[in-house]
Amino acid sequence: MRFETKHFKIMLNLNFDPFPTLHTQRLVLRKMEMSDDQDIFFLRSDKKVNEFIDMNLTRTIDDARTHINKIDNIIAKGEGIYWVISLPERKNLIGTICIWNISTENEKAETGYVLHPDFVGQGYMHEALEAVVKIGFEYIGLKTIEAFTRADNERSTRLLASLNFARDFEEEKRFVEDGIIIPEAIFSLRVG
Repeated sequence: MRFETKHFKIMLNLNFDPFPTLHTQRLVLRKMEMSDDQDIFFLRSDKKVNEFIDMNLTRTIDDARTHINKIDNIIAKGEGIYWVISLPERKNLIGTICIWNISTENEKAETGYVLHPDFVGQGYMHEALEAVVKIGFEYIGLKTIEAFTRADNERSTRLLASLNFARDFEEEKRFVEDGIIIPEAIFSLRVG
């Protein structure tokens, strides 16, 4: 029997049950739990952490808990996956990282990440993003992973460049053509 591959697409693997906990040389990327509410509140309410992120800051611990429940639902529906970044010897998380905004039609998704200021500049996010990119391509089956960051966010743009993400001026141009003004720079990494 012969198949013409152009007539059907390979489906993305969006089943995250059981949740894929990732272990790198220095980190554990695990599922967010309600007991992470204080740390999530800090990451989502701190002005320094969110300096380059366009979102409303979290105001209460209940807002953080609502966010955790929202993430649980997104994961359960296979619409994205979200890890907390932690050190093996430390209970509290040091950051978060995700794959979201998944387009099954284009086999493409977006990644996003934040890190507690006390842990910036130590290579932790490089290690976490490297693991997440691998999962995105090898487990989920994505062909492209994008990252939206502000062009003046030098740490983020250097991080993305260090993992071979390239500025995607064509994608930025499409947003402008669709009448969407974005302050971000779009970086893409494609498999193959």
